[in-house]
Amino acid sequence: MVGTMHDMREMLTSPTGEGNSTSPNAAAEAFTTGVGSSKAAAVVDEEDIEDEEPDLDALEQMFSKVNSAVAIEKEVAADTIGELFAATKQSFMPYVEQTVQVLIDLLEHYYEGLRTASVGALFAFIKTIYDMSDPTDWVPGSQVVGISHCRGSCAYAR
Repeated sequence: MVGTMHDMREMLTSPTGEGNSTSPNAAAEAFTTGVGSSKAAAVVDEEDIEDEEPDLDALEQMFSKVNSAVAIEKEVAADTIGELFAATKQSFMPYVEQTVQVLIDLLEHYYEGLRTASVGALFAFIKTIYDMSDPTDWVPGSQVVGISHCRGSCAYAR
Protein backbone atom coordinates (compact mmCIF):
# COMPACT_ATOMS: atom_id res chain seq x y z
CA MET A 1 0.00 0.00 0.00
CA VAL A 2 2.94 2.33 0.63
CA GLY A 3 4.07 2.05 -2.99
CA THR A 4 0.59 2.86 -4.18
CA MET A 5 0.29 5.96 -2.01
CA HIS A 6 3.74 7.04 -3.18
CA ASP A 7 2.66 6.64 -6.83
CA MET A 8 -0.54 8.60 -6.20
CA ARG A 9 1.36 11.40 -4.42
CA GLU A 10 3.90 11.56 -7.24
CA MET A 11 1.15 11.68 -9.86
CA LEU A 12 -0.70 14.46 -8.04
CA THR A 13 2.36 16.61 -7.32
CA SER A 14 3.96 16.25 -10.75
CA PRO A 15 3.78 19.46 -12.83
CA THR A 16 2.18 17.57 -15.73
CA GLY A 17 -0.09 15.55 -13.47
CA GLU A 18 1.28 12.36 -14.97
CA GLY A 19 3.85 11.24 -12.43
CA ASN A 20 5.40 7.94 -13.52
CA SER A 21 3.39 8.06 -16.79
CA THR A 22 0.61 6.32 -14.91
CA SER A 23 -2.80 6.85 -16.43
CA PRO A 24 -5.58 8.08 -14.13
CA ASN A 25 -7.46 4.81 -14.64
CA ALA A 26 -4.42 2.74 -13.63
CA ALA A 27 -3.77 4.97 -10.63
CA ALA A 28 -7.37 4.71 -9.49
CA GLU A 29 -7.28 0.93 -9.91
CA ALA A 30 -4.06 0.72 -7.92
CA PHE A 31 -5.50 2.91 -5.20
CA THR A 32 -8.73 0.90 -4.84
CA THR A 33 -7.14 -2.54 -5.09
CA GLY A 34 -4.15 -1.80 -2.86
CA VAL A 35 -1.77 -3.32 -5.41
CA GLY A 36 1.76 -1.95 -5.51
CA SER A 37 3.33 0.27 -8.13
CA SER A 38 4.07 -2.59 -10.53
CA LYS A 39 0.39 -2.80 -11.43
CA ALA A 40 -0.14 0.97 -11.22
CA ALA A 41 2.63 1.62 -13.74
CA ALA A 42 0.68 -0.07 -16.54
CA VAL A 43 0.06 2.47 -19.28
CA VAL A 44 -3.33 2.49 -20.98
CA ASP A 45 -3.37 3.51 -24.61
CA GLU A 46 -5.86 6.37 -25.10
CA GLU A 47 -6.89 4.98 -28.51
CA ASP A 48 -8.14 1.81 -26.78
CA ILE A 49 -10.32 3.89 -24.48
CA GLU A 50 -11.85 5.89 -27.34
CA ASP A 51 -12.55 2.78 -29.47
CA GLU A 52 -14.56 1.04 -26.77
CA GLU A 53 -18.29 1.08 -27.53
CA PRO A 54 -20.66 1.49 -24.59
CA ASP A 55 -22.69 -1.61 -23.80
CA LEU A 56 -26.14 -0.42 -24.86
CA ASP A 57 -27.91 -3.44 -23.37
CA ALA A 58 -26.32 -2.79 -19.99
CA LEU A 59 -27.24 0.90 -20.18
CA GLU A 60 -30.83 0.06 -21.14
CA GLN A 61 -31.08 -2.39 -18.25
CA MET A 62 -29.64 0.21 -15.88
CA PHE A 63 -32.05 2.92 -17.05
CA SER A 64 -35.03 0.57 -16.88
CA LYS A 65 -34.66 0.67 -13.10
CA VAL A 66 -34.25 4.44 -12.87
CA ASN A 67 -37.11 6.66 -11.80
CA SER A 68 -36.34 10.35 -12.00
CA ALA A 69 -38.30 13.38 -10.91
CA VAL A 70 -38.60 14.44 -14.55
CA ALA A 71 -40.21 11.10 -15.44
CA ILE A 72 -42.67 11.50 -12.58
CA GLU A 73 -43.54 15.02 -13.75
CA LYS A 74 -44.14 13.68 -17.26
CA GLU A 75 -46.37 10.96 -15.78
CA VAL A 76 -48.48 13.59 -13.99
CA ALA A 77 -48.64 15.67 -17.17
CA ALA A 78 -49.79 12.69 -19.24
CA ASP A 79 -52.54 11.94 -16.70
CA THR A 80 -53.58 15.57 -16.67
CA ILE A 81 -53.67 16.05 -20.44
CA GLY A 82 -56.27 13.30 -20.84
CA GLU A 83 -58.45 14.90 -18.17
CA LEU A 84 -57.92 18.34 -19.71
CA PHE A 85 -59.16 17.17 -23.10
CA ALA A 86 -62.16 15.45 -21.50
CA ALA A 87 -63.07 18.70 -19.74
CA THR A 88 -62.48 21.16 -22.60
CA LYS A 89 -63.54 18.98 -25.55
CA GLN A 90 -63.91 21.20 -28.65
CA SER A 91 -61.60 23.92 -27.34
CA PHE A 92 -58.71 21.44 -27.18
CA MET A 93 -59.19 20.09 -30.74
CA PRO A 94 -56.43 22.24 -32.34
CA TYR A 95 -53.90 20.51 -30.07
CA VAL A 96 -55.12 16.91 -30.31
CA GLU A 97 -52.90 15.70 -33.15
CA GLN A 98 -49.68 17.08 -31.67
CA THR A 99 -50.58 15.86 -28.17
CA VAL A 100 -51.44 12.35 -29.36
CA GLN A 101 -48.08 12.15 -31.16
CA VAL A 102 -46.24 13.10 -27.96
CA LEU A 103 -48.23 10.53 -25.98
CA ILE A 104 -47.41 7.83 -28.55
CA ASP A 105 -43.71 8.73 -28.32
CA LEU A 106 -43.90 8.37 -24.53
CA LEU A 107 -45.11 4.76 -24.88
CA GLU A 108 -41.46 3.76 -25.38
CA HIS A 109 -40.16 5.59 -22.29
CA TYR A 110 -38.13 3.54 -19.78
CA TYR A 111 -40.33 4.50 -16.82
CA GLU A 112 -43.34 2.21 -16.49
CA GLY A 113 -45.48 4.78 -14.70
CA LEU A 114 -45.11 7.16 -17.64
CA ARG A 115 -45.97 4.46 -20.16
CA THR A 116 -49.08 3.56 -18.15
CA ALA A 117 -50.15 7.21 -17.87
CA SER A 118 -49.67 7.68 -21.62
CA VAL A 119 -51.90 4.70 -22.41
CA GLY A 120 -54.53 6.03 -20.00
CA ALA A 121 -54.42 9.46 -21.62
CA LEU A 122 -54.73 7.95 -25.10
CA PHE A 123 -57.81 6.01 -23.97
CA ALA A 124 -59.22 9.23 -22.49
CA PHE A 125 -58.69 10.90 -25.88
CA ILE A 126 -60.51 8.05 -27.66
CA LYS A 127 -63.40 8.20 -25.22
CA THR A 128 -63.68 11.99 -25.45
CA ILE A 129 -63.68 11.98 -29.26
CA TYR A 130 -66.32 9.24 -29.20
CA ASP A 131 -68.45 11.29 -26.80
CA MET A 132 -68.04 14.36 -29.02
CA SER A 133 -69.33 12.40 -32.04
CA ASP A 134 -72.82 12.30 -30.49
CA PRO A 135 -73.18 8.51 -30.59
CA THR A 136 -76.58 6.86 -30.70
CA ASP A 137 -77.55 4.31 -28.12
CA TRP A 138 -76.96 0.71 -29.06
CA VAL A 139 -80.08 -1.30 -29.72
CA PRO A 140 -79.77 -5.09 -29.92
CA GLY A 141 -80.71 -6.51 -33.33
CA SER A 142 -80.83 -3.17 -35.14
CA GLN A 143 -79.51 -2.60 -38.65
CA VAL A 144 -76.21 -0.81 -39.15
CA VAL A 145 -76.87 2.70 -40.40
CA GLY A 146 -74.41 5.24 -41.71
CA ILE A 147 -71.93 3.12 -43.66
CA SER A 148 -72.21 4.81 -47.02
CA HIS A 149 -68.83 3.82 -48.45
CA CYS A 150 -69.89 0.17 -48.87
CA ARG A 151 -73.00 0.82 -50.99
CA GLY A 152 -74.30 -2.67 -50.43
CA SER A 153 -71.03 -4.47 -51.24
CA CYS A 154 -70.04 -4.98 -47.59
CA ALA A 155 -71.49 -7.97 -45.77
CA TYR A 156 -72.30 -5.94 -42.65
CA ALA A 157 -74.06 -3.17 -44.61
CA ARG A 158 -76.79 -5.42 -46.01
